Amino acid sequence: MALTNCNRRPVILCYSQTGNTAALAEQIRELAGHPDPAVHLNPHPDDIKTVMNGATSLMIGTYSWGDGQIPERFLPVLEAVITHMKQDVPVGVFGTGDRFYPSFCGAVDELSARLSEHVDVLATLKIELMPQAGDTNAIRSFLHQLHTGTDPITDNDS
Repeated sequence: MALTNCNRRPVILCYSQTGNTAALAEQIRELAGHPDPAVHLNPHPDDIKTVMNGATSLMIGTYSWGDGQIPERFLPVLEAVITHMKQDVPVGVFGTGDRFYPSFCGAVDELSARLSEHVDVLATLKIELMPQAGDTNAIRSFLHQLHTGTDPITDNDS
């Protein structure tokens, strides 16, 4: 599914330490099919207001730290996003993690919960470690959910 409407200005924010989440953000950018979205990797909290200005959707991602927490260094970015986020902007949360830990991609769940207190989180995506070619359909489903509010897989099952 390509997002080709020129009036859209999707924003992708990504916090990555090992490169897995950055690689996922790049795949999301490529599959979004929109000429504009840049991946803002490890953004500084002071830059969030400018980055968010005019955003028509937000895709925000992080890796999971420890037993599934949001990395502490990402928390100021999250607070800046919450401060500068417009309530009518659809949000999707994505991340990478390791199934070895009891809370696989727990930071995605925590980030989604925190953002849901302020905005509608329409989609989440969890990928194990480095994204693979087999993850393409999950990424497309994530983008579809974000921009339509529906899941093409479960909607076709009804």
